[in-house]
Amino acid sequence: QAERGADQFDQAQLQAEMRILENDSLAVEIRHTREKHRSLSDYDGNGTLGAVRYTHRLTPSLDIYGIGQATLANDGGKYRNNDAFTLGSRYVFGDLSSVSAEATQGARGNAYSVNGEYRVASDHTLYGGYTFITIIMARQVITEISEVIACTNSKVVGNVSVNASKPTLARTTVTHIQPAVFT
Repeated sequence: QAERGADQFDQAQLQAEMRILENDSLAVEIRHTREKHRSLSDYDGNGTLGAVRYTHRLTPSLDIYGIGQATLANDGGKYRNNDAFTLGSRYVFGDLSSVSAEATQGARGNAYSVNGEYRVASDHTLYGGYTFITIIMARQVITEISEVIACTNSKVVGNVSVNASKPTLARTTVTHIQPAVFT
């Protein structure tokens, strides 16, 4: 459960993954979500999402993947559809360090991100990411540019958001435009 002001977000999910060939895997997820938005649109809705992810390992260091997500139930239209499609890639180098890029297009907006993680020692990791998000809400397009810089043992050191146009949602409330699975 997550809350920000008067907005609330709850979810429950079931996920399964299997290796279908030596270099290919398939994962599925069903997720039920309850959203209450008061700050922007004053609506409550329950939704059920289904998603499939296919991953292909091109080399021992390079994976590519695609994710398709569909809204299976939308509470009689109260829950805004959250259909989305994602393409991404991840390159692993050295001692489990990695860089990745991902593009998502969906009914609630688009997101483009680049991330990196560098393993300094077995118990210290330096990582960061840059995400550009366009959110579609009630015919209004909101753009947010987010940059996260974090360091050591999964502890966030800084988070910077820059509003590129109209008033924006806080980072914690825009994650719903990302594909539901595998976040």
